[in-house]
Amino acid sequence: MPNPIAGASRKTTRPPVKKRRVKPQKTTSGRLSEKKVIFGTAFLVLLCMISIHLSGCFDELKASKINKSYIKFPEFGIHMPTLYSINGIDVSVHQGMLDWKAIKNAAAGSVKIDFAFIKATEGRTKVDKYFKYNWEQAEKNGLIRGAYHFFLPNKSGMDQARLFLKTVDFKTGDFIPVCDIEITGGADSDMIEQNLRDWLDTVEKEIGKKPILYSSKKFYETYLHQEFSDYPLWIAHYNVPALELKDQNRWLFWQHNDKGKVKGVRKHLDFNVFNGTMDELNLLRL
Repeated sequence: MPNPIAGASRKTTRPPVKKRRVKPQKTTSGRLSEKKVIFGTAFLVLLCMISIHLSGCFDELKASKINKSYIKFPEFGIHMPTLYSINGIDVSVHQGMLDWKAIKNAAAGSVKIDFAFIKATEGRTKVDKYFKYNWEQAEKNGLIRGAYHFFLPNKSGMDQARLFLKTVDFKTGDFIPVCDIEITGGADSDMIEQNLRDWLDTVEKEIGKKPILYSSKKFYETYLHQEFSDYPLWIAHYNVPALELKDQNRWLFWQHNDKGKVKGVRKHLDFNVFNGTMDELNLLRL
């Protein structure tokens, strides 16, 4: 007979139960969110591609317009406007003592350098250290020469005019004086207007003719066009098919490039054209 106590102490062994791993199910909202991310990314990529394409088209259009308005002159290292026959340069201490014979002899077909503007002074006290040499050599080599003052709007216009007039020995045939204004120097509009007016009036009283006003297109249209549009204008504006001012004022000189070259001159030169005939140019001479 089996022992009941012994039977009670025996354990029954059962095989382990395997747990089934349940894969997480994607919800409908999760799938929609993922699609939105993919669609949004694709849309942004498409926008970038379109933007790059349009930018290239605009650049090609701009280049096409410029190429139609300019001719490349390897002799001068730049494209030059085709609608103007009178060309010139402007220089300062940055170009040093120049080889004016090389400048006078530089030519590309019928295109040559007819005139040169030379920096004389800056502010109330600064005289360009190469001005005297370049001024004399430009005349000696037969170029029509002009002198300009780099104007500081936050300084006395009368003091700056006196320095300029004391420095430059004008002769018959030279261009009328030029005031180069292209920075504010921290001055507000009223100070700019007052000091510039003082310079222009002082020089005009001494010379007998209105000075030429040089500025960038942006600076002229921002600060000068309302009060000084009646002065002869010399405007700097680069890499555009043509120079047009918002007030439709007629400019006389256009500085169209600051990377010009002349064989025998080490540094780049600013190149300009005159908007008129030689007879009209002569009206701007003393």
